[in-house]
Amino acid sequence: MFSKFRIFSSNRRSWLYSLISLLNVGCGLAVTGLIWYRYNATQESDILLLATSSISILAQLSLVGVEQVLYFYSDERKKSPQAAGHFFKLAFTWALVSGAGFACLFIVLAKYFLLMVGSGFSEAARAQTEYLLLCLSPQLVLSPALHVLRAKWALDEKFGRAYLLSAVNPLILLVCLVVTLVVGVSDLTTFGNLSLGIFVLFLNLFLAFNRKYLVLNPSRSDWGQIRALLFHSSMIKGANSVHGFLVQALSSSILSQMATGSISIFQYAKKLADGVFAITAGPQVMIYHSRCATAVSATIPTMVRIELRKHIIEFLKPFISLFLAMASLIYLITPFALALVSTNFSPPIIDNIRHVYLGIVLWYFILGAETLSVGVILATRSVLSLFGVNFVFILLFFAWSRFHAIEKIVELVITMAGFQLISFTLFTGAAYLIMKQRGSNAS
Repeated sequence: MFSKFRIFSSNRRSWLYSLISLLNVGCGLAVTGLIWYRYNATQESDILLLATSSISILAQLSLVGVEQVLYFYSDERKKSPQAAGHFFKLAFTWALVSGAGFACLFIVLAKYFLLMVGSGFSEAARAQTEYLLLCLSPQLVLSPALHVLRAKWALDEKFGRAYLLSAVNPLILLVCLVVTLVVGVSDLTTFGNLSLGIFVLFLNLFLAFNRKYLVLNPSRSDWGQIRALLFHSSMIKGANSVHGFLVQALSSSILSQMATGSISIFQYAKKLADGVFAITAGPQVMIYHSRCATAVSATIPTMVRIELRKHIIEFLKPFISLFLAMASLIYLITPFALALVSTNFSPPIIDNIRHVYLGIVLWYFILGAETLSVGVILATRSVLSLFGVNFVFILLFFAWSRFHAIEKIVELVITMAGFQLISFTLFTGAAYLIMKQRGSNAS
């Protein structure tokens, strides 16, 4: 039985997904490398990295209206191909509308958002960061539509296409940084203007290419589907954002009160860990969630357990082996990579980046293992469980940061990993109880 599940199973498509994820990660790491090269660990790099990391987490938050589209589309596919096709068009149209609305709301509230994530910044630094965020805001319009496309392609077993879409935003940022590097401009305002222009151009091309998917005159039943999608998505995204958004906001706020360069050191280390996680777990998480959506809908509890057990093994075997191997390799070559990119990193800064990287890797390993139970909870739409566990996590994190001053970056990431372990335990217990209850109800 277990012979089927070798690392990436020697399946050609699995290797292809890994190569695609490597391309995706390569764009993100190239962006980080150019920031290293140009700005090192300075006020400018703090501003740029805070802006780009904040817009990434806001892009996830912009999915509030379409978060659950994968599971809704799965339900429509069981009815008929026609129903699934119409729902996809409806969801795609709604994604663009909701994304535009979210972007407009953020533009109005950007100043207040920065008071939360950059509380330790000077007024001038906050103003510069706000301008960069506004220039990057077209990503918030795009993200929901890209999410809908990824969900469709994932359920259609086109995982390569789905994962390629994740490279869109880092690729555009990479182009902008390369252009500014070539012309010899280091001014952040110029980078922001160029980013705005390219993102707006890409958005217009994207709309023109996909206009065939737009539903311009929704029926009454269409509006009912949109309301259902919005309700369930906002509930799930709200529960998820208690973790994703608030952790980012709280950690950024803590970092902004440390010495100049602390945000840069954290983000450099995080980008390396992001690369490890994206290559070893990224495609597998997408596949696992799509398979969970199908597995938990089975009416026979025994079949659900068998399918879930199979998908868990398929996820864990490559994830554990490759994650640990790649995490160790990146740790070993980091000093050489930093020296290759820039000669301005002092030995203490390099050591700090490596230590912070180890803490984030530990945090990500726990998050990867947590995917197993979260996939079940998302597929069963158990919002209360999702919200409850995430709320416990952020409450513990917030309380600890208020009663105990976190003064070192390494201390921050170890704190996050420790509370994530509690979260993992609670999620595992919740998923077990949910499946046990479903089995009792079925019998």
